[in-house]
Formats: sequence, structure tokens, C-alpha cells
Amino acid sequence: MWRRSLAALLIGAAAAAVAAALGEAGLSAWAAGHARLLLADLIPAGPGAPAAVLRWTVAFAGSLAAAWVTVRATRAWQGCLFAACVALLACAACPVLALYGIAFEPTGAVIGSALAALGALVYRRASAAGRRAETTALAAGRLADRGLAAIAADPFCFKPSGEAREVAVLSVRVLDTRILHEEEGAARALQLADTALANAERLLLDAGAYVELRTATELRVLFGYPLADPEATLAAPAIAAARAALALRAQLEIESDGPRTGLGIAAGELALGRIGGEGARAQLGALGPEPDLASQLAAANADYATGILAAAPLYAALSGEAEFRPIDFLPAASDPGKPLEVFELLGLAGDLGEMARMRRDAFWRGVVHLRAGDRDRAAAAFREAEAPGNADPVLERFLAHSRPDRQSTAGDAAEHVATASRQG
Repeated sequence: MWRRSLAALLIGAAAAAVAAALGEAGLSAWAAGHARLLLADLIPAGPGAPAAVLRWTVAFAGSLAAAWVTVRATRAWQGCLFAACVALLACAACPVLALYGIAFEPTGAVIGSALAALGALVYRRASAAGRRAETTALAAGRLADRGLAAIAADPFCFKPSGEAREVAVLSVRVLDTRILHEEEGAARALQLADTALANAERLLLDAGAYVELRTATELRVLFGYPLADPEATLAAPAIAAARAALALRAQLEIESDGPRTGLGIAAGELALGRIGGEGARAQLGALGPEPDLASQLAAANADYATGILAAAPLYAALSGEAEFRPIDFLPAASDPGKPLEVFELLGLAGDLGEMARMRRDAFWRGVVHLRAGDRDRAAAAFREAEAPGNADPVLERFLAHSRPDRQSTAGDAAEHVATASRQG
């Protein structure tokens, strides 16, 4: 009889040990999972890192300590029961007590593991809810409703503390503001500019943009943040920005009674994250030369009579995806001594018909000849690019610069820069 009792007790002890080991393994897996939460928030560190370190460390340590104490207390209680059962068995007590140990020990271990898992679940829900509230508040009013819903569904899609990501920046600027003010008066000028930018904001929000800046004369948005995959290539946000810019340009041409506007697109890797502290003024901001470049390009439309200007990096990113024509070299805001080639965005791939592409290619040849100083061949190419009955202010401007009596050209400022040409 005592052999059966001892065997039953040993079987119960083994079962209890296995259950406790499973509970501790589950606890370890849970701790590893929540380490990801801490790393996602704190690496790389940003302006709010000290507060985030304290907040997440206290919450994580408290939850982990509670779960650890629960498991350890359960195992201590199991040890006491083991000792009691062994003592009773040694005294030749009824083997029913051993059977009681068999039934209770695994149950106690399972209960302890379940309590630890319950604590982990509560902490996980609380952590996700806190992050959801934080990220939604940062993007509120600057992202479309479906974008906010996507953030609420995946609150870990970006790092508020800061991260590097490939994005595209689109700037919409109201041009000729002095003339607008003089002709319309202060109140009317402000109303016209605000209405134009508000209409542009609605269209760009629907296209998935995030509003990074809004002033009386400029609207600047980001594509590729905060919703896009951080591993995505530059082409994805660049094509989204180009598509949105073309749609906005078409809308602005229909609304001919509004003020004149210009669009500029730049793309590259930016530092993105929370700015404005921890209060109500907090938002997501971008650090890098591209936002200033996009604003510069948008303003430059006033000088070239163009609609959408893009810098060389975006032109390279959209090679084969969009149609461009060269315009000029501009001094980059981040490095005035290094001219940056600028292109006009005409449409997406396939938007231009055969004749339009032939005229675009003739215009391109004319620009190459003009930058090389061959005005006669440039003028001939520009005349070949003319479309009867369709006014093209940009082409007319270049035709004027190609006259033999002109002393400077639209591209002369950078003739010392090696020019990339495109034929056909």
C-alpha cells in the first residue's frame, strides 16, 4: 500500500513540476513579448524618452513582479503540501492524502500560471490602450478618419519617440500673395487663401497624407508616415504624392476663381516623431532638408509658370512611373553651393498621348541645347514642341530665352554643372 502511495505522490510531484515549468515558460515568453514594447518606444530615444522610460519601466516591472510573486508563492505552497504529504505517508497515514496531493499539485500550478497569464493579459490590454490613445491624439485632426482607424487598430505602426523613414513631402503654396492682398483687400485675400488650402487639405487627407504644417499661405503634408511600413522603399510614398499632386492640380484648374497656387514635391529619409512636448500641442513632425525643399519648389512655380515642381531625387525614384520635363537648376536650401536639378511633373506613366510625348521629348532636347549654349537648335526644338491652339506658358518662357539676343537663359545659372540629357 505504501509503495502505491509513494508512487502516486511522486507522479503528482512530477505533474506539478511540469505544470510549474510550463507556467514559468509562459511567463518568460510574455516578458520577452513586452520587451518589444519597451524597445519600440525607447529606441531610438526622442524628446519624450525620459518620461517614457520611467512610465514604461514602472508599469513593466510592477506587472512582472506581481506575476513572479504569484508563481513563486504557488510553488512555495506546493512545497509545504509536499512536505505534509510525505510526513503523513511516513506515519502510515491513509494513501488518500497522497491522492489528494496528486489532484491538488498540478491544479495549484495551473492556477498560478493562469493568474500570471491573466496579469499579462491585463497589462497587455492596458499597454495597447495607452499607446492607442497616445498615437491617436498625436495624429488627430492631421489624418483622415480611416487613417486614425488604422492607427487605432495597430498602435505600434510608428514610434512616437522618433524614427528614420523614407517619405515624400508635398507643399502647396499660395503664390503672388502681395498682389492678392492689394487687389482683394486683407479680409478677402485671407478668405481666398484659406479656402484654397482647406480644399487642398481635404483632397490630400483623402489620399492618405498627414498634415505636417498649415499656415496662411502654405499646406505641407507627408506621404509614407505614420501609416506606411517603415521598410517600404521611397517609390511607394513618392508615387502616392505624385498621384495626389496631379489630382489636386486638376481640381485647382477647375476652381479657376481661387488664388494662384504652386505645388512642390521632395522625397528622402527624414527623422520623424513627436514634437511639441507632452501637452496638447504635441504632434508628429519631420526633421530634414526635404520639407524646406518642397516649400522652395512650390514657391518657385511663380518664376517658371509651372504647376508641380519636383527635385531630382523624386524624379529618380519615379523613373518609369511618371512623366517629367526638365526646368532648371536651383540652389538647394540645405547647400546653396550645390545646384539641384528641378523637373515639372506632367502626369503618371501612360497619361500622355503619343503626340504629347513627342512634344515633351522635343522640349527636353531644347532644354539640353539651351544649357549647352546652342540657341538656334534650342529654338527649333522648342518650336517643334508647340501644340497648336494650346497655350504653354512654360514653353513660351523658354522660347523667349532661346532668342539670339538674350544674354541669359533659364538654365545659365548652372551651366557649369554637368547636365544629364534625355533623348526620345
